[in-house]
Amino acid sequence: YLCTDGLPIDQSPLYQGQVNANSEFIDRDPRLDAIIVQKGEQYLLEAASTDYAPDPYQPTIASATGYRVEKYVDVNGYFLDHIIMRYGEVLLNYAEAVYELNDAISDADLDLSINLLRDRVGMPDLTNAFVTGNGLNMRDEIRRERRIELAMEGARYDDLLRWKIAETELPKALEGVRFFNAEYVNTDVTSLVLTTDSVLVGEAASQRSFDPSKQYLWPIPLNQISINQNLEQNPNW
Repeated sequence: YLCTDGLPIDQSPLYQGQVNANSEFIDRDPRLDAIIVQKGEQYLLEAASTDYAPDPYQPTIASATGYRVEKYVDVNGYFLDHIIMRYGEVLLNYAEAVYELNDAISDADLDLSINLLRDRVGMPDLTNAFVTGNGLNMRDEIRRERRIELAMEGARYDDLLRWKIAETELPKALEGVRFFNAEYVNTDVTSLVLTTDSVLVGEAASQRSFDPSKQYLWPIPLNQISINQNLEQNPNW
């Protein structure tokens, strides 16, 4: 998530760093706070807690990363219909398609797509001048916007496949919050795995993998192959 000046955290003077559990939310894209529950924030869901340490007695509500999601949580406790596609994704699809077709995108097309999403939350517009002036990459910024806007909506895996970077991204360790011992004095944290700089490891890299020789494609169901003998199974399945 960008800072409110539109810059990544490693370039923005606004970034407060991780000095406590909530400092990373300061001066950030408002969608971060709208998606993730801050420590101490009221979480309107029965029997849930905002304690970032996984609860061994209620693993179904534990968070592997320490971040608890509040996006699309219904405060009335009822089920929500699954969203197949929404207007925000249409705008993101347009921006990506224009850029991939032309290896460039005009400010006018950005105003028709990504900047509509940014205007909604009060973030600065994305422009070619801003990208060039700050040493950014337009393709990366378009993809970043998709990751932010569609967070927790089930789009990420397919995006990584489409961009053919799953073999790079998926085998990485799943890391979460920076853990501050002083803020969890009454919490049993003996089972937590932390990096050398106290970042919570939800899943080690040794437990994650992606096989590029086969997993960019799904296997064709065997019953479909039996129906049509002309169908060939995808490689290595």
